[in-house]
Amino acid sequence: MFDLLFASKNKKLVSKLHKEHEKIVVLAENILAAYDQKDFKSLRKNLETLKELSLTHLMTEDVEFYNLVKDPKRTTAEIKKLVVEFDQNFGAIKLALIRFLDKYTDVKANYSSEFIVEFKKIADVLSQRISFEEANLYEVLKES
Repeated sequence: MFDLLFASKNKKLVSKLHKEHEKIVVLAENILAAYDQKDFKSLRKNLETLKELSLTHLMTEDVEFYNLVKDPKRTTAEIKKLVVEFDQNFGAIKLALIRFLDKYTDVKANYSSEFIVEFKKIADVLSQRISFEEANLYEVLKES
């Protein structure tokens, strides 16, 4: 507890982003459980929470990684390379995630078998993305 209290701004940010990742994973598990139970009210509520959290999380990452690269005192060739890789690969993922969440948080959304196929694809891609961010970008950010 005291470690985070006296941690640098970047360590606090990494801790916040990591906790958000944990919440995203829990929401994904809740969505799968709600779908299996055919509890579409709960499913939609969890999707709405996921949408809100994801959008906030994405904006934070975009701003912070942009600031990291723009700061000549903190940036290195390695950091620039990682952030470029982050940007190149994540643009399409962000768009797909936002479209998916817009579609399935709509009050008229249909949670058919198409939903679960799409959800599992999105969840798989996000899982890989979270692993990449935490193993690469967050470590670099935390140390800068």
